[in-house]
Amino acid sequence: MRKAAFATVLLLAVVGLGFAQEPSKMPDQKAADIKYADGSFARLSYVEGKAFLQRAADLGYEDLIVNTPVASGDRIATADGRIEIALARRSYLRLDANTKIDIIALPRKDASLTRLRGWAGSVYLDINGMAKEKEIEFLTSDATFYFLENGVYRIDIRESKETEILAFSGLVEASGGEGSVLVNRGQRVVVSDGRFQGQPSAFITAPDDTFDRFNESREAKADRPIARKHLNGDLAEYEGELDENGDWAYENPFGYVWVPRGMAAGWMPYTWGRWTWLPLAGWCWLPYEPWGWSVYHYGRWQWDVGLGWFWIPMAGWGPSWVDWWWDNDYYGWAPMSYWGYPGVIIDNFYYGRGYRDYGNYPIYSRALTVIRKDQLTAKDIRGVAIKGDALRSVGRMTFSDQAPAGGPSANGGISTESLGPGGRVIPRNGGSAGGSSTGDTKAGADRRIDPKSGSAAGSSSSGDVAKKGESAPPERRIRRRVDENAAAGSGLTGAAGTMGYPSRIGDARDSVVRSSTRRDSGSVLDRLYRSITGGSGSTLSHDASSGHSGSAGGSSSASSTPKAMPKISSSASSHGSSGSSSGHASGTRKK
Repeated sequence: MRKAAFATVLLLAVVGLGFAQEPSKMPDQKAADIKYADGSFARLSYVEGKAFLQRAADLGYEDLIVNTPVASGDRIATADGRIEIALARRSYLRLDANTKIDIIALPRKDASLTRLRGWAGSVYLDINGMAKEKEIEFLTSDATFYFLENGVYRIDIRESKETEILAFSGLVEASGGEGSVLVNRGQRVVVSDGRFQGQPSAFITAPDDTFDRFNESREAKADRPIARKHLNGDLAEYEGELDENGDWAYENPFGYVWVPRGMAAGWMPYTWGRWTWLPLAGWCWLPYEPWGWSVYHYGRWQWDVGLGWFWIPMAGWGPSWVDWWWDNDYYGWAPMSYWGYPGVIIDNFYYGRGYRDYGNYPIYSRALTVIRKDQLTAKDIRGVAIKGDALRSVGRMTFSDQAPAGGPSANGGISTESLGPGGRVIPRNGGSAGGSSTGDTKAGADRRIDPKSGSAAGSSSSGDVAKKGESAPPERRIRRRVDENAAAGSGLTGAAGTMGYPSRIGDARDSVVRSSTRRDSGSVLDRLYRSITGGSGSTLSHDASSGHSGSAGGSSSASSTPKAMPKISSSASSHGSSGSSSGHASGTRKK
């Protein structure tokens, strides 16, 4: 009897040890099949007022809310609002009111380039963590800007007139039809239709308007110190946000896990929000919890009778981490466990593995969400989820970690919404909020980005904000005045077929000597002091190997420098009043 009991205890111990040491089961999809990277989708991290998003395959706009995923091909517009978009590596794009931009490209597994196209309004770029020069580009009808250093930059696009860039910190190449100039910290330059309106000149870097102050407030929030006790790598930036909205607990064998605070009874992950379709990633969960970006796109959710639902930090971005089931009438999903199986909760016991293998997921599991097929894109999944005895009609369930194929159904028409005084209206997607399809249907005619001009293909008025009863004015295409064959022969980096004005400066940072490597504090006193003293923090020195010189900054060969190209200088103190154009718009900053 004792031997039998001892054998039983030994067997349980061995089995338990095996479960404890079992590694996390990865989804069946091979890593080589995934085309996106962690930075392929930006996060709408802040919004105030009215702001809108137009997907590449849509005719109308949809409202922007916090945690909306932003993808390549999207168009974003603000009316009376301001927004912040979190890009990869703790960089931020901030839009003022009445601003419109296109997200032409975001990083992918095979490319690290972020390319943005501005049509109108004002933006701030707060760039951090660039691995190499020119990983971020910003195009307008007047110029192309290649960012060479981390820093804070403001771009004002005065539609059909000019573009002004101001470098509060960092270094940027401004390229136009007449050549390129380096704009160093504390400097500004104005470009109109590819022509520079003077040389880069110093400006007072103190906040000048409400958009400046908005940027400073968001920058201060992003730069605030965080203890970083529980998260590292790509997840480290989210620790402060999670600390404010939950608590950390140690849970074996996962280590520290996060438990949301103040959730209503019956709350569970992947129910308060909706599904949205992303061409590169498929069905993506859009959470309505303001802290939801990190915990729904990284890691796994599990349940414990003492903790309730808790989140296990894990690296690797995904559109969602759920297991799926569907038939002809229904969709169902359950949060994926640490081990890669659909979680099951029955009688206050949590099972994190095994049910998918048996092909019979219990319909009364408290981790299960089921909806009718025509409700996949409903605005609030909680309101359409099937519960209780109604689940009896669902039948047998076999789960998969592959999401349903296809995309959203075609729009049921376009409606318009007034944006207040002035008669401006905006087209909105029509049709049922819950419409969906498993076919490869498209929502009306595509509004795809022309890879050569940076403008939308097809009708330029599609999706644009216009006055009621009028078509939107045509969008100016980016002109390219430099002969590409001559540019290639002179060693310029722009190649035929590239977008915007080509870069003409090689390793620009190598020719800039810096007195300090610190980043500006961004404070008003620091900016004002540097403006008064003329201290930009860097000067341009002669570099024989690259052909840059302190007086011109361009190539020493006359044949490789356009005659109309202004001299390049990176010293804010070296410019007098001649660097300012007398024809600047009233919105131009004081020097």
